[in-house]
Amino acid sequence: MIGAQMMEQGRLFGVEKFVAIGTVCSYPKFTPVPFRSRTSGSLSGRDQRALRARKEDADGPVGGYRQEYGFNSINLLPVNLYGPRDNFDLESSHVIPALIRKCLEAKRASAPSVTCWGTGRATREFLYVEDAAEAVVLAAERYGSSEPVNLGSGSEISTRSWPS
Repeated sequence: MIGAQMMEQGRLFGVEKFVAIGTVCSYPKFTPVPFRSRTSGSLSGRDQRALRARKEDADGPVGGYRQEYGFNSINLLPVNLYGPRDNFDLESSHVIPALIRKCLEAKRASAPSVTCWGTGRATREFLYVEDAAEAVVLAAERYGSSEPVNLGSGSEISTRSWPS
């Protein structure tokens, strides 16, 4: 509702272009990369309901306002972001800052190795925050469709495949 209220106020105050920024978390968990469709991937019944709700939250106002009012709005979906001022708390951080912290702690402790978590089979797509910011500016300047835009490289990597 917050996003919808912001769009409504933008429309009422004559905002030239509204840029909504969502998340790739609106895709199903096992959607093939690169993400080609908002509804691709194998979904359970619960996942289908959750995706439908997220899709309506993310895309509904953008597409609906464009169709209903001719309101110039776009929807951007960045992948996992990393960069300056990231969260390095091992309990709540994302992969890259957590690995950086583990490496720093191992170095400070003169540990012979860094212990990561999981099997290494999990994959993620990453985007540096400054590149994401540039993409947002470029989309605001040049993109005019109501179709959501994925901001990312289109390829995932696993922690197991990272160079040592």
